Amino acid sequence: MMADFSSLADELLLHAASFLAPVDLLQLECLSSYTNHLDTDIIWRKACQRRWQKWPMYQSLLTSEERSSRSSGRNQCNDPRIVGVGWKEKYRIVECDVIRTEITMEELEDLNWYFNYTTGAHRILDVTLLKCSFKDSFLFLEGYPPLPVYIKEQEPPQPPLALNQPFSICTDEFAARPFSKRQWLQIAEFEPHFISRTHNAEWLIINENVTFVSCSDDSHDKTNNGTTK
Repeated sequence: MMADFSSLADELLLHAASFLAPVDLLQLECLSSYTNHLDTDIIWRKACQRRWQKWPMYQSLLTSEERSSRSSGRNQCNDPRIVGVGWKEKYRIVECDVIRTEITMEELEDLNWYFNYTTGAHRILDVTLLKCSFKDSFLFLEGYPPLPVYIKEQEPPQPPLALNQPFSICTDEFAARPFSKRQWLQIAEFEPHFISRTHNAEWLIINENVTFVSCSDDSHDKTNNGTTK
């Protein structure tokens, strides 16, 4: 026999619900029309805080004031539905966004980026980390002229075998997603660059020789060399 949750005070039920994992909270809300109408928004906000703790790209969504995705100079989420919705819906949208491996030119130009040589490219990694930027469909990187950039909306070439092995990019960052199957990046006449996401939700653009990773300014400090020790 199903328990009659309507006999419990809202405060007691919400307190118990605050200890549930998101999947269990969803199940609770589906138990009855009563539990479905509980105001769990603050619980979902705390779930977002926990979930996004290691995802700098989305942490600014936790500010008390609603901000557009352009206000911080970083596109936190490419889904316009993130604005003006409750925390449960924010959680759902970010869960979908974080596994996306197709980037837009707008995002490419809006994010902060760091460049380094790919591990195994026989460079001195602790002194080669550079900040770079994409603007007006060009890559701006110290030591190079502006390089034209094209997002190829097509299945990428087969990645080199070396890129299918585990590798490090910046501190504690490893490729967490397969490369995009529908998109790749062409920079000037260089070899194709493959697109993925790191375990902390940053963008990863890489080929056998070079690596670009999106980073918030305060998440990686060049004084720490930006490389895995």
